[in-house]
Amino acid sequence: MSAIKLLYMEEIWKNIDGFENEYMVSNLGRVKSIDRKSFDCSKYNFYKGNVLKPQRNRNGYLYILLSKNGHKYYRTIHRLVANAFIRNPLNKREVDHIDTDKSNNVVSNLKWATRKENVNNQITKIKAIEARKKNKTKNRKYRPIIRLSIDLNSRTEYNCIADACDENNYDCSTIRKCCKGLRKTAYGFIWKYI
Repeated sequence: MSAIKLLYMEEIWKNIDGFENEYMVSNLGRVKSIDRKSFDCSKYNFYKGNVLKPQRNRNGYLYILLSKNGHKYYRTIHRLVANAFIRNPLNKREVDHIDTDKSNNVVSNLKWATRKENVNNQITKIKAIEARKKNKTKNRKYRPIIRLSIDLNSRTEYNCIADACDENNYDCSTIRKCCKGLRKTAYGFIWKYI
């Protein structure tokens, strides 16, 4: 969601289940600690509440570290927002980011979903296809090769192994082994780097 829209949205805070009177989560995807006092070694300590800075986990989701009674708990922000603000009458287990941006934890961008619904998010599918295409072209090594018939009468040149494989529906690893000299032939031809 754009920053301009966020400026005009009213931020609503709710207690986090299991951490009442300690932490709150907002409809804009922010988490804060609450002002509190604690008694320690014959004196009271006052802790000023503040908005906590989230971290990103290895899957790209933002999470926050909450502590209670000396124990630490890691919680993803999108689940905290969904639990606090979105009803889940069908007890769906996953929270779907509608725009697939894992850092956009605004309540209007989240919905409860089954695993199948989450995977079948159309934007997710489109992004996955684009990523595969990008990786496919990025990882290709454009080293030209030549295909020779066994009797050396016919000769065909290709820009790279991947082009030869795509054009003839061959396995790239077999042709690569021939080009590296690990095999003599593949698919009835001799293959060499130019």
